[in-house]
Amino acid sequence: MREIEFGPTRLPVCAIGAAIVSQPAEGDLRIAARLSKPQLAGRLGKSPLQLRADTAQIIGQQFSAADLGVRIGRSEAPFAFDAANLKGRSAAAGSAAPSPAAARRSGRCRWC
Repeated sequence: MREIEFGPTRLPVCAIGAAIVSQPAEGDLRIAARLSKPQLAGRLGKSPLQLRADTAQIIGQQFSAADLGVRIGRSEAPFAFDAANLKGRSAAAGSAAPSPAAARRSGRCRWC
């Protein structure tokens, strides 16, 4: 995967619950944050990258975004990805998502 680099930006982040990052006694580190109207610009490798959403949030390993728009490449002919709602889950720390071939064999891959 290519390196993603974002330029300077103002990114309002609000806690969901008591804190953005917390760790209960003898518990796992927890992230719970909401972003209001995030707009990021940068590069994916050598290609220009723009990302915007109405709202986005991360709670633990789950993430979601509403009215998401991603543009990669030159403005006159970008790759465009738009989604009314996007939800997902990150792989657990120290683990990796299965390869597409392994996911096909296990029947867990919806898009392969």
